[in-house]
Amino acid sequence: MLRILIIFYCFFTAFFSCKLNNVNGEVIYGFKPNFISKEEKSKSKELYQVLDNLNKLSKDVTFKLSFNEDESFFDINSSMDLDLKPGVSSYVKNAISKGKYYYNKKNDELYVESRFYDKYTLIKSKPSSIKWKIHKETKNIDSFLCTKATTIKIVKNRKGEKSFEIVAWFTPSIPANYGPMGFSGLPGLILELKSTSHTFYAKQVKLSDSFINIQSLNSKSIISIEEHNKNIDKLIENN
Repeated sequence: MLRILIIFYCFFTAFFSCKLNNVNGEVIYGFKPNFISKEEKSKSKELYQVLDNLNKLSKDVTFKLSFNEDESFFDINSSMDLDLKPGVSSYVKNAISKGKYYYNKKNDELYVESRFYDKYTLIKSKPSSIKWKIHKETKNIDSFLCTKATTIKIVKNRKGEKSFEIVAWFTPSIPANYGPMGFSGLPGLILELKSTSHTFYAKQVKLSDSFINIQSLNSKSIISIEEHNKNIDKLIENN
């Protein structure tokens, strides 16, 4: 009898472990602009007035992350895209989400849609290169206990280089190491992400037992992130 109970226990432990690790789902994210001090805004009053107006016009916009065990796709929620005015739509796609993101976990490949080039181009990188630091801080997001993680992102422009701290809050209770804007590699799903200019926060999490087919990105023009960064450097040097 004891032997039967042990076999029974092992079977169900393995079954539920497999179910937990084979996660399919969708997350709907809202967004909000990061805090900017009055002193900083005073340096470019007209610019920040325009940005404030665009943020107000797009405040109800949501983004969707779809994922299965091996892939994820992040973009503006398609139902929202149809209702936006052209100027607001351009702001949301280019300044907030900065493109579409397809991640293939098996191949460790992230493809990002870029509007930097004349023709439709994808920028390819390896998300495993992100160096996360996991902290002891935790907080609840909805019903999920989340842990804080940070990494540094360096952005180049005509003024030089600037370092930004990226802050992610991930939940180990959902073992899908995906997140907004291609950020991934943490031991759990990212439910909140503070990027360089905006913060994405989960409004709705839907998990499914059924396989979710993930849309990929395809283009004949694909360049590496290293090549893209060299092109940015050349553009800065020539202006």
